[in-house]
Amino acid sequence: LPPDGAKVYLGYGGVVLDGMSAADELRVFDTATWKQVGRVQTSVPFWSAVAGRDGKHVYAIAPAQDSVLVIDALTLSTVASLSSP
Repeated sequence: LPPDGAKVYLGYGGVVLDGMSAADELRVFDTATWKQVGRVQTSVPFWSAVAGRDGKHVYAIAPAQDSVLVIDALTLSTVASLSSP
């Protein structure tokens, strides 16, 4: 949840090649109505996602790529992919 608690971010997907569950889509729901208010297809499968403290970004963990996707919470576009060295 972002700081204001107005939205919840949920990953949707299936099973990837290694048999682990992973999401390839991030859906956004309004917590007052529980209606879907947005979604974004990610470039790679991710295991979990969390809203940043300031509510501006959502961070999705993609361990198979050793990376973290940074998603703009307003535009729902991926703005960066941070890889481990």
